[in-house]
This record gives sequence, C-alpha cells and structure tokens, in this order.
Amino acid sequence: MTELAGELNIPPESILPDQTLLSLGIDSIRVVAFVAKLEERCGIRFSENPLDDHPTITALSQHVANLMGGAA
Repeated sequence: MTELAGELNIPPESILPDQTLLSLGIDSIRVVAFVAKLEERCGIRFSENPLDDHPTITALSQHVANLMGGAA
C-alpha cells in the first residue's frame, strides 16, 4: 500500500483494504502502470484489467495469490 500511496501522493494510512482503488483517484494511466508493476513483481499476466473484477486491495491480493498458486 505504501507504493500505491506514494504513486497517488496520499498517506498510506488513508488507504483501506476494502476501499475500491478507483475511489482513491487512480486514473487510467496509473491503472495501466500499477497493473504492469504488479505483473512484473509477481511474475503473472492478467488477461484484462483485474480492477474490473477485483476492485479492492483485498480482492486484488486474493486474486493475485490464487494466480500465483497460494493464499493471500
């Protein structure tokens, strides 16, 4: 969350795990960059924008964990 907060220029403590990422003010360019960093860091590829089906940090982390073969 710290990296996302830095990208959005907001305090990390203002990000709630069950808050939608779009409600934080992330725009489409930052979504693309965020997803690309997530794919690179985790060694996965999304077939489409994962925020469409997994809009919160909690939901997205669970989805990523599933893709990586583990649990969040």
